[in-house]
Amino acid sequence: MEDVAERMRRKGHKAFNAETIRRWTHKYGLVEDHVKATKDSVNAALMLESQCATNELLEVSLNARKAVTKKLSSGGIASQKAVRLLNKIDALILDLVDANMKP
Repeated sequence: MEDVAERMRRKGHKAFNAETIRRWTHKYGLVEDHVKATKDSVNAALMLESQCATNELLEVSLNARKAVTKKLSSGGIASQKAVRLLNKIDALILDLVDANMKP
């Protein structure tokens, strides 16, 4: 508040001090607006971070699915084991896609 009052004094508004600025912020709800804007920014950042993490997990899961499929086709893994792994990977992929679709 003191910084704002100092800037106003430099611009020629001699009557304003930090207490006047503080009263205005409370009277006009400026503090609440700032807090809400900060919370909204944090929520948006967390949502974006969550979506990025989900996308990374989805990419890893798809790569794992390709690797199991390749091993299966080359005979490097038993078919029953491959089917179990592919089912688990597919379930994970569906969960990740579902999580990514939610707001």
